Amino acid sequence: MSKLRPLTLDLAENARYSLHFLSHNLDPEYKWYTCHKTFYDADLPYHQHTLWDHCETPGRYLYGIVFARQLVGPDEIKDTEKKIKRNVYRQFDCGDGLCHRPPLRYFGPYPEFPPKDAIPVKHDADMWDNRSVLMGLFLTGYTEGDKKAMQYAKGMVKAFKKVSIRRGDEVYLTTDWIKPGFKPSKKDAPLGGEHLYGWITPLFNFYKLTGDKEALALAKGVCNFTVRHPELDDWGIFKKKVNIHSILFCLAGILRVATHTGNKKHIVWCKKMYDSIVKHWGTSFGWVAEHQNDSRLDWPGARQSGETCTTADFIDTAIRLALAGFPQYWNHAERYVRNYLQEAQLKDTSWMKPGVKKKRSHRKFVYGDIPDMVKGCYVGWGAPNDFVNPHARKSGLYALQHCCGPHGAMANFLVWHHIITKNNKGLSVNFAISRDSKWATVDSYQPYQGRVNVTMKVDDNLQIRVPDWVQKNKVKLNIDGVAKKAVIGKDNFVKVGKVKAGAKVSVQYPLRKMKLTEKFCGWKFTTEWRGDTVISIDPPGKRAPFFKRKHLKTDKCPMGEIERYYPENELDW
Repeated sequence: MSKLRPLTLDLAENARYSLHFLSHNLDPEYKWYTCHKTFYDADLPYHQHTLWDHCETPGRYLYGIVFARQLVGPDEIKDTEKKIKRNVYRQFDCGDGLCHRPPLRYFGPYPEFPPKDAIPVKHDADMWDNRSVLMGLFLTGYTEGDKKAMQYAKGMVKAFKKVSIRRGDEVYLTTDWIKPGFKPSKKDAPLGGEHLYGWITPLFNFYKLTGDKEALALAKGVCNFTVRHPELDDWGIFKKKVNIHSILFCLAGILRVATHTGNKKHIVWCKKMYDSIVKHWGTSFGWVAEHQNDSRLDWPGARQSGETCTTADFIDTAIRLALAGFPQYWNHAERYVRNYLQEAQLKDTSWMKPGVKKKRSHRKFVYGDIPDMVKGCYVGWGAPNDFVNPHARKSGLYALQHCCGPHGAMANFLVWHHIITKNNKGLSVNFAISRDSKWATVDSYQPYQGRVNVTMKVDDNLQIRVPDWVQKNKVKLNIDGVAKKAVIGKDNFVKVGKVKAGAKVSVQYPLRKMKLTEKFCGWKFTTEWRGDTVISIDPPGKRAPFFKRKHLKTDKCPMGEIERYYPENELDW
């Protein structure tokens, strides 16, 4: 007889939605290119091609596919992946190891972006683009055993070394755009910003998974430059050539390197900036502003918008801080994924205007069943309470960016990967979220009950985190039906101790029930919480409202039969 399990938050379901999105948005009439942007609220909804389609967006699609597959199996959307890689390879035609954009006229004129004074000439390589392509090619090459993709990725690491400056133990760039034949000079001023900072995570993880020591040296050098020569605003946050998404992506990268090297100074530096972002631009439930200062918000009633890319890096940075010795940040990451990241994925498209399936597309616009094509994407320019943010852009057109879909898939994977972790001290259950692994099975009953069950598959030490709001004297521990004393450390982990394979461990605690009012970025909202889950938000959204979760206000947890996939050799990112 199959065992019934709690039907609570299932991150594998999110991954399946992501794969639907990532497999439905290649343009069959124009060489199978990805699309960068979707205008879903126009009279006739459409996708739009831009220069991002050549490097940044396909690079992200590739890593989004890899991350989503980790949760559901390795054989999904192989054909899509193949077509994307074919188009990416075409952009390496300059022979310098970097992925170059073609002429601006390739997809037609785009007066709104980039600005006329920033239009690149033929074959310039944008370095932010290239960090996305490196991540995509490296991950598909590593996980799929694709030698060609890995060869291109290795060439990109070598190319970064050639176009950057190494001075002492620091590494930096002198330009955002690399022209064919470019040779850096120490006479040129260093140029910080996302085009440099974005390389830290892919370079470090390239080292971690391949052993390439040169990649590690480059990552360390960029970290040293970034920490020692920051240009900060009054809140202690980067202020030039960055948005909050790229700032948090940078912090997560520095934390990866600093945790590996034991550089406590860098860890504390990142913690300070993250805390400032939370205070000034973030929320308790995972919405975070797209920009510190947005010049486009210059009309009465304007409010900040949020990108899922930013929430994804919010989650990544919180996880990195927890792993770096600040376990209180597990609480941040869990609340972000349970709430805004979960709501921001488009699963119900009934509110969207229908597209026109038979209208012929051309090289600038793509038409079709837009609601179905974008199902599974993540919000771009979202409000805290609604997928549609009326204050997001002054143009009056509501759009989503395809960069958010794969980056949301990355965040979903990162949380899933860290639900249960193992080191030389034993197993840690860090999130009250269900998943299977080769070490143990975790079943969570939140938000219905404060209860986490762990079924061991190996003999090992075990600890299970309880939320920071739990009254410790009310936590109950049970092992194989026998009540035990719950010993809880300052890090909020129940120290279960050594348990054998087959043991069934249960930790239970009363759920908190509260309301919280927050003011941020011109917004004011009151959220209703059950445990770590937002049940409702006031004022509610109007078009595609978030947090319509009143059905969760019950102690009775739904149960059902469920099997969850996990890879034998899980990707460590």
